[in-house]
Amino acid sequence: MKKLTDSLKTFKGVSSKGAQKIAIDLIHNKEEALNNIDVIRKELNNHYICSDCNNVMSDGCDNCKRSKEEVFVVETIKESITLRDKGDITNFIFVLGFERKSDYTKHELMNQTTDKLIDNLDSKTKEIIISTTPSLESDLLARLLKTKIIKAGKDVKITRFQTGIPFGGSVEYYDDKTIKEAMKNREET
Repeated sequence: MKKLTDSLKTFKGVSSKGAQKIAIDLIHNKEEALNNIDVIRKELNNHYICSDCNNVMSDGCDNCKRSKEEVFVVETIKESITLRDKGDITNFIFVLGFERKSDYTKHELMNQTTDKLIDNLDSKTKEIIISTTPSLESDLLARLLKTKIIKAGKDVKITRFQTGIPFGGSVEYYDDKTIKEAMKNREET
């Protein structure tokens, strides 16, 4: 049982007690658990992270094929999924992939990430919508992007989510109405 709980604890957000509860449940429902493990293995082998947009993909990246007239920028893949599911977003979404707020202060990482985002813009791109958690770090991102876009000679408006998004809140927890209101009431930075 120790090997099972130890392996479960390697997943983010799973504590020792949580791992123990999951292990016991798996043992009680062994046949169903083994079937699910086969499905999980198959799905993990069929999905990977796109090197261009940092989203989860399978059989080619659908996100990279989407319209880039409006480009959304989010911090995590979970936020990308939330915007697609709750915000009815059909445009390109770029995932920063920052694991923690301190990633915003890593100069080289910020430069690489913003350069990669700018490389994804095309001639039809009119707006970059920064859909990150409102914070000082995301303000830094907006300013850096604006500076780099001006230097690159691109005529692209940069906006941010505003109304309905609380300072310090996380996009993945917003309801449909909050996301739609934030979309309608975004402001240029």
